[in-house]
Amino acid sequence: MALTACIVGLWAAGGGISDLMAWDGSQWTSLTQLTGLAASAVAVVGLVLVARPRSLERLYGLDRMFVWHRWLGEAVAMLVGAHVAVGFWDWTVALDSPAAALRELTGGTEYMALATVGAVVVGIVTISSL
Repeated sequence: MALTACIVGLWAAGGGISDLMAWDGSQWTSLTQLTGLAASAVAVVGLVLVARPRSLERLYGLDRMFVWHRWLGEAVAMLVGAHVAVGFWDWTVALDSPAAALRELTGGTEYMALATVGAVVVGIVTISSL
């Protein structure tokens, strides 16, 4: 709960709420940021669970922790999917072309090539875990 409050608070402090309500094109960027932050936060919690901290393992049991890890993994996959979809739409609106957006998102912008690889890896891990 505290992690959620921190993530949403940081997003809001960066202008997330005002951008989301603006409806001038910046709402898509704001929603992309929020889904990315949420996916990252959920992934961190899932990684903590799979690290099997002894205090949590004794308190909840390994089986329960792995079930939670699976649920969180599914949530991460959905959030990353939403992040990619909204981000693609955001770039499409900004560039007025889906082809230009795809070009930018798969390597036209330096950091986006790695982000694309990361999203593909999350997709592969999700599919292989079904």
